[in-house]
Amino acid sequence: MATQTLPHVVPFPQSVPAKEISQQDLIDLIEARNTLDALKKHVESLESGLKVRLEAGVNVEQGVHVASLKEAFRRSVAWREVSQGLADQLYGIGRGESYCESVLTSTQPTRSLSLVVK
Repeated sequence: MATQTLPHVVPFPQSVPAKEISQQDLIDLIEARNTLDALKKHVESLESGLKVRLEAGVNVEQGVHVASLKEAFRRSVAWREVSQGLADQLYGIGRGESYCESVLTSTQPTRSLSLVVK
């Protein structure tokens, strides 16, 4: 006679939510937030110091990690479609494109500088 084995099912206990949030739970959260804020400030301080030194031309010691500055320039052109439509109405159909190009050409790009450490 062949015997059949059934998989053993382990029931997971139903989690019962705590009736109240303890003061220690709140203290733990506040302390974790304070630690996170302090770490963020520390990271920002370290990054700004490295950026300043790299911008000044200081060399990076040879090794596994490298650091460099990544420079990007950005122009905000979300206004373009609205401006093009208004310029077409004001200056005549088809003139909006050249108007927007002249505005874009005369707009100074916004510089952003980020630290890259690998």
